Amino acid sequence: MQYKIHTRSPNNINRLHFFPNLLTYYNRHILTIKFYTSVHTVSFVVNTNMSMGATKDVVKYVMLVSCGSFNPPTFMHLRMFELAKNYLQANTNCYAFAGMMSPVNCLYKKKDLISGEHRLAMCRQATSSSDWIFVDPWECEQKQWSRTVLVLRHARELLKSVKETSETPATYTALLNICMRHKEKLMEGNNCQIMLLCGADFLESFSVPGLWASEDIEEIVKTFGLVVITRKNSDPFRFVHESDILYRYRKNIHLITEWIPNEISSTAIRRALKRNESVQYLIPEVFVMVFKTFRFGTCFLLKDFFPNPVCCKFCSKRISSTDTRHQPDWIDEFIDKNFNLRKSAFDEVMAVGRSCSLRSALIIESTGNSLSRRNMPQLKHKFNISEGNQAVYICEFKDSLSFNRFLDQVSQKFTSNVFPMKSRIIKCNRGVSEMDVHSFPKLACGFEKIDFNHLYSLLGNASTANQQIDILFQHTKIHKEGMRLRFFLTTLIEDAVRRCFPFAICRPFGSTVNGFAQKNCDLDVNIQLCTESIDKLSADQYYFCSRCKPKSERTYIQNTLSILADVLGNFMPSFTHVQKILHARVPIIKLYHQTLGISCDITLDNKSAYKTARVFWLFGKMNAHFKPLLFAVRYWAKQIGLTRPHPGPYITNFHIICLVTFFLQSRSPPLLPAIDKLLKNDFQMNEWIKDHVYPKTKTIELLVEFFNFYSKNVNCQICELNLRTATVKSKPSSSLLVIWNPFEEGHNVCKNINEEEFQRFLLAIKEAANITESMKYKKDIDDPNWGLLSLFLPSNYTFGISWKSNLNDHHEHHSNLQVNELLSNFGENRATPSQVSLFTDIYFIVFRLKNYDDLSFSLMERGSCKEHTNDVEDQKIKVSYPKGTYSPYCQSFTIEKEDHTLGVRFCSYNVPHPMEDRILLHIETDKSVSAVDIFKRGLKQASFIFETLKTKVEEAVSKNKFSNINHRKMNYCFY
Repeated sequence: MQYKIHTRSPNNINRLHFFPNLLTYYNRHILTIKFYTSVHTVSFVVNTNMSMGATKDVVKYVMLVSCGSFNPPTFMHLRMFELAKNYLQANTNCYAFAGMMSPVNCLYKKKDLISGEHRLAMCRQATSSSDWIFVDPWECEQKQWSRTVLVLRHARELLKSVKETSETPATYTALLNICMRHKEKLMEGNNCQIMLLCGADFLESFSVPGLWASEDIEEIVKTFGLVVITRKNSDPFRFVHESDILYRYRKNIHLITEWIPNEISSTAIRRALKRNESVQYLIPEVFVMVFKTFRFGTCFLLKDFFPNPVCCKFCSKRISSTDTRHQPDWIDEFIDKNFNLRKSAFDEVMAVGRSCSLRSALIIESTGNSLSRRNMPQLKHKFNISEGNQAVYICEFKDSLSFNRFLDQVSQKFTSNVFPMKSRIIKCNRGVSEMDVHSFPKLACGFEKIDFNHLYSLLGNASTANQQIDILFQHTKIHKEGMRLRFFLTTLIEDAVRRCFPFAICRPFGSTVNGFAQKNCDLDVNIQLCTESIDKLSADQYYFCSRCKPKSERTYIQNTLSILADVLGNFMPSFTHVQKILHARVPIIKLYHQTLGISCDITLDNKSAYKTARVFWLFGKMNAHFKPLLFAVRYWAKQIGLTRPHPGPYITNFHIICLVTFFLQSRSPPLLPAIDKLLKNDFQMNEWIKDHVYPKTKTIELLVEFFNFYSKNVNCQICELNLRTATVKSKPSSSLLVIWNPFEEGHNVCKNINEEEFQRFLLAIKEAANITESMKYKKDIDDPNWGLLSLFLPSNYTFGISWKSNLNDHHEHHSNLQVNELLSNFGENRATPSQVSLFTDIYFIVFRLKNYDDLSFSLMERGSCKEHTNDVEDQKIKVSYPKGTYSPYCQSFTIEKEDHTLGVRFCSYNVPHPMEDRILLHIETDKSVSAVDIFKRGLKQASFIFETLKTKVEEAVSKNKFSNINHRKMNYCFY
């Protein structure tokens, strides 16, 4: 088929503006073109097998890339993406699923070019309402100006990474979300393409001498393709015809006519701003403020408009931010006080952390095999921990492509003696034996340990009580490398779960991510087996056949967790001490990772826990006093024995978080909003924060106010607390402490607390309030227990975990009565949860410290505490006393590596708790006997109780008096 199109003017040859649809559609199918310049006629022959509007069977998925200064970005920049998308979908077999804006590097010599950091911020702001256009910082972050072809190559590698591994580098969360919506289509063959989106003026710059290399132009149009939007006074059709390179690859060039001309220009906007002319309604008002700020050479005002503004090193009188050595990694988002509050902030940080952890590996090397000397792909982050004659690294690779290239270098040493499972825990050594490959050291992570002796020394040497709170917070909060280890462990669990459920996602929750984590804390992980169903549109629809879940949601969770526990405990390396606690209100798996030294609790489909973590994380960002105050209250509760390291009817750390949160919500004026208000405003609370910031408030003042609040203002005996509404109301007389779960309607998180512990809590709050009235807020040389130290001292309370004894007959008689009551309750099947938990604790103490008569102790001051080892069970016992106040009658004993989790098997306590690694015994006596003697005497008494209870319980089991207890579990507990 041949078409002849006549024009009256030679200047209009090949423009064909009067017939654009025909030209642009058949552009890909032109066979021959003939020009008759004498009569000004253009003739071209097209493939007659293609009809107007027809498409091929295979749809090309295109990512449009727009390069430019975006100084500033305008509505026309975004309009180009929409024009290109509509055109490609209507006239070609291409579908633009993603658009990428790439601001030019600061070294590009252009007049009035502001910093790349701020242009990136403006572009992100401009694209915030789009669900398919994202901003790429790669070009801005390079140390030199990058040619356009390099940006296109980078985009191609980025898209390839998404297609092959379903993940992207850490800075591309938006692209990750876009690609997940088209994941199935992107996986179908070689149907992905990168195209350069530009205006006609950009296309005509190809003819500027010395600006473009001919090989770059050829690669752009041959390998990638061009989508060109016409502009006023431009003739891209003629330019394509006159350029030999462009004409040769004209099939890859799409020329689009803009029938609604919009001549908004960044250059014209900058010119108007210089002349103090109005540009309102041309660009967002915030962009105007950015340029006015730079015009006067000030940078600090930008923090009012964008999160974390840091000036570019290529701008005069400004601090470097483009150097990757100074760029914060994803961990810093958790602790950044200026992080922009929005609903998706928490999810974005979590997604980036998961992506970085999935492309990380733990590499164990012997001395002399330096990781830096090996042929390693580019790493984004690396830290090492010495372990004897080995070096251990957590290596976070720059992107998934580098990580996969590294994995291709890893050898397999599978034999008949091991399970052939791949893991991201890798050993590196020449001539390594099979035994060495499959044995793992336990890491000695110094950043995971709290030196309590050093901490007490720092607290005593502080100048004010408020400084003591800051010291306590800084020395007990989790190190960022500890966060990295926990995210890494989460992805190791996900690797194992995906062996059975390929669509599963594992996410940490609880203290690990809500900002309240301490050093050596446990890890809470929630497993989601499938995020969403995926329908693939085709002529014939096919579906995978799957097994239906049990009708009971609880049965489904219990069965699934049981299977996953078997997989982790039996097949995956370094996972040990796997316990199934399936009959709790929230069924969990407890396990311990031997190499990382981290205990973990795993739940399934626990959506409320993730929502709660998000809210508390945002609360921590909203008020700077929240975390230090919480750490102080939590440490106080631990020191006086309100919270315990093992499950039971006690106050827990989660209860403490709720109490502190409610206090900050309810005080006058409030420092935190009600959760309902947070949800109603869609997490946009910046205005609320500005109206509720009180810089003069000190954390120590809030701590004193906290104790007065619950001892005088709020009567927990008659009131229930609601974090959703930040209100109190009368509670049922049968209830004790009532705090409603903010995301589980009708669930009281304090349901486990019994009457005794509730009364101890009320008494502790009252006594703490009295102590704060006489507490010294400045350092007192004559009083070593000033400030917080007086609040943490157990002897200042009428209860606690302290053992106070004068060894008189009355005390021994009282102890025997308690033992007889406990024995009687076991014999009649009336043992309370706390008594059963006590029994299991006694068992472990006696089992690990069998030879208590042979134990020897040497006393030392805090700050120089030594460790003493029991040869039988390698049990460490630390004995310490306050510095400068040695007394044989007042000492602390720390029994480490104790496991308090077996009691959960037999008690009715139904809320999962983390495992702890130590028992702290603070013994104070009169001067008739030493604390060490009391400690030994206590072990003897514990041995007697255990042996007697063992006999009684075995008799009860044999007579079927414990019909609800599994006999095999009981035997496991005893032996």
